[in-house]
Amino acid sequence: MKRTVLIDILYRIKRISVAVIGDFALDRYFIFDTALNELSLETGLTAYQVTETQKFPGASGSVAKNLSVMGVGTVYAVGFGGLDGAGADLKEELDLLNINDKYMVRSKKLVTPQYIKTVKSENGVRTESNRFDIKNFKPVPPESEQELMDKLPEIFRNNDCIIVLDQMTEENCGVVTQRVRERLVSLAKENEDKIVLADSRCRIKLFDHMIVKCNHLEACRAFYPDVDSPSRETVLECGEKLYEKNRKPVFITLGSEGMLTFSADGIYSIPTIQVPPPIDIVGAGDSVTAAVASALTVGASVKDAGLLGNMTASVTIRQIGTTGAATPEQIIEAYDKHFKEII
Repeated sequence: MKRTVLIDILYRIKRISVAVIGDFALDRYFIFDTALNELSLETGLTAYQVTETQKFPGASGSVAKNLSVMGVGTVYAVGFGGLDGAGADLKEELDLLNINDKYMVRSKKLVTPQYIKTVKSENGVRTESNRFDIKNFKPVPPESEQELMDKLPEIFRNNDCIIVLDQMTEENCGVVTQRVRERLVSLAKENEDKIVLADSRCRIKLFDHMIVKCNHLEACRAFYPDVDSPSRETVLECGEKLYEKNRKPVFITLGSEGMLTFSADGIYSIPTIQVPPPIDIVGAGDSVTAAVASALTVGASVKDAGLLGNMTASVTIRQIGTTGAATPEQIIEAYDKHFKEII
């Protein structure tokens, strides 16, 4: 990729509109200082003293955040939310990022998902501790599901790109229920020329007629559910199967080994750089998803979209204690300092 191509992609994404359909969560961080620990008089247990709190959009919100920070013109959040405090906090965070939430479906019957992360601060060193997850464990209320489905045709008409994120492992407990998925597949088939990219933790092979992005484990478990450490040959086999099924580009991330892409142009290994520690890989896949989808929407090749994804992730994994995001300036800097030597 030439530098001029990169700059052109980053310039053109300012004009596009992207809808992110998926499970929007609130990431909360509670930082406690062990030097301030107290003994609870009531229980005799240690009472941790929180000295700092942080909150960010999580799950699908992390992808939407990456799109916004990268400079995408208009970003829509499409999903469910509860009429609760976490929902109000999530809306505030989306508003700060200029992410439009007009398509969010909110109800008292829904819980706004939260990922609550505790971080221990000891002698100036921060260590992430146990996480508390709050999410819906019951099937989505039919009226909320239908309200969302009724919005989908308009969302497809009014956006240049659709990103579908199937975050929840519990079937029918998140935004992408079976009925929603089937409607999305139908709309993707009706809009073959539109960029529709799917990313799913455990159901990626069910997203027909869509571009696929997933990591190597997710790709292989679509065909070999019990695999834990797939070989490169197995990853290649499963990537080819996903491509043959949809006849749409497939992007499989390999962590520090970069990415494999499968398309009509063939199979390519997309390089990346080795980032020295400390790093935080939480949200790295979200930044790849945002970069790949936006690049394809403005006409970038599959290879260049993959390279932009790797560049973006190389920036975000340096951001400790948060699901990071990369500005256009940071992406260009990553190209100048590291990537132009390897591509």
